[in-house]
Amino acid sequence: FPLPDVERDPDFWYTDGSIVVVAQQVAFRVHQSLLARQSDVFHGLFMIPTPTVDKQTNVIDGCPVMHVSDPSHDFRELLRVIYDGPMSVRALSLVTPP
Repeated sequence: FPLPDVERDPDFWYTDGSIVVVAQQVAFRVHQSLLARQSDVFHGLFMIPTPTVDKQTNVIDGCPVMHVSDPSHDFRELLRVIYDGPMSVRALSLVTPP
């Protein structure tokens, strides 16, 4: 893996993904268009032009790399809601019954 001390997330590493988002030491290969469609924050981030720098550190498997400051667990849960919907079985398991 091109980034030392970074591991691929087993649930959110799509071979047809178009962007790699790194949260803490975990990389998520996801679909930029889906993130932009589901999140105004990502939509805005993707509109900002990024300077061209060393391709080896900013590209993984042909996808641009974006670093976020969120904990990897929180980012994984956000992706779970985006990809599986807010009523997914895992999302519901986070809610305790009254």
